[in-house]
Amino acid sequence: MKRIASVGLIVLGVCAIANADLMNIALQANGGTATAMSSGTYLGVTHWPSMAINGDPSAGGWASNWSMPAWLQVQFNQVYRIEDVGVHWDQHNQTFSISLSPDGLSWTTVVPSQMSNTNAHYDNGAYIGSDPAYEVFPITPTDAEYIRIDITSTSAPASHIFQARVDALEAYATVGGAPQPAPVPLPGAAILGCIGLSFAGWRLKRKAATL
Repeated sequence: MKRIASVGLIVLGVCAIANADLMNIALQANGGTATAMSSGTYLGVTHWPSMAINGDPSAGGWASNWSMPAWLQVQFNQVYRIEDVGVHWDQHNQTFSISLSPDGLSWTTVVPSQMSNTNAHYDNGAYIGSDPAYEVFPITPTDAEYIRIDITSTSAPASHIFQARVDALEAYATVGGAPQPAPVPLPGAAILGCIGLSFAGWRLKRKAATL
């Protein structure tokens, strides 16, 4: 009977894991530290790397100076298993890729080189389209202490001080504790599956108790 009862506990445990919350561990408030190849300054305001992890994508974010290509990197406060990565874009079309690393030396590309989903661009000197934009990329769970976005080209004119621009760089991992905002909710089918499994475990436990 003890063996049957333990099945119910195991099922409930699996559901607890499936319902765990994802936390943006790149945030400065969660221990993230940002660095970048360069930082651009305009009208006395410098867009530091830390502005991409301050929790407020509307505050202006990070911008590189005249130099391209450019990169932005965040170190977490420990190694986490990253499940989703996200980018809040500011303006311009950016060609980018995203990589993760456990040590800052060996990197795994988790988002291959592609164009950002911003639709703003320059055409004969006129700025067309709208900003900003947001993208989330579910990835194969990867253990990492660092995330890095490399921007290899941009639609920003060469005359612009700011070339690469990122309002926020995010990395989501399953972390215990208080609920945190997650970019991708658990699918309804998975929730129903957990409820069903939990109920089955309860039925087994109840049957064992009556034997």
